[in-house]
Amino acid sequence: MSVESSAAPATLALTAEVRHNLFLAFKEILHNAIRHSRASEVNITLQTEPEGFALIVEDKECGFAIGPAAGQSFGSETADVRGHGLRNIRQRLAEIGGECEIVSQPGKGTRISLRVRLSEASR
Repeated sequence: MSVESSAAPATLALTAEVRHNLFLAFKEILHNAIRHSRASEVNITLQTEPEGFALIVEDKECGFAIGPAAGQSFGSETADVRGHGLRNIRQRLAEIGGECEIVSQPGKGTRISLRVRLSEASR
């Protein structure tokens, strides 16, 4: 596992709700990387952005197809019957005014970006 940071942790004042939802989303992402992709390496990047910060987790392992044809309908009533992890990640970020972007391709790995606006996160 490698970790990169361009943010000074002391400058990120977050509410308890934001910390809680971000932690649970991050934990789910790592769980998925270990369980489903069997990743031997996971890269974690924390970077500042003009309006907040991004927490990016990526692996270069198996990846997966995204879209209803692959049983992935993030957040809809027809979510994948194997679990609700990805939908829950998106929902947790939405609850704190953040965004979740999932980019994955079979055989090429997965990159999940969690973006949080500090104006929303520090209220």
